[in-house]
Amino acid sequence: MRLDPVTLADEESIADIMDFYMGDNTIDRQRFICSNLRSEQQLEDVNI
Repeated sequence: MRLDPVTLADEESIADIMDFYMGDNTIDRQRFICSNLRSEQQLEDVNI
């Protein structure tokens, strides 16, 4: 697991972000997940 700092712009809200990550499986959420998937081979070179 990797921890990254999170910064919010003035127009963003924590509720909207949490809804995106924890809410319904919308098309935008599916695309985000698919574009950020990594295989075990890709992770071998990452220092975790």
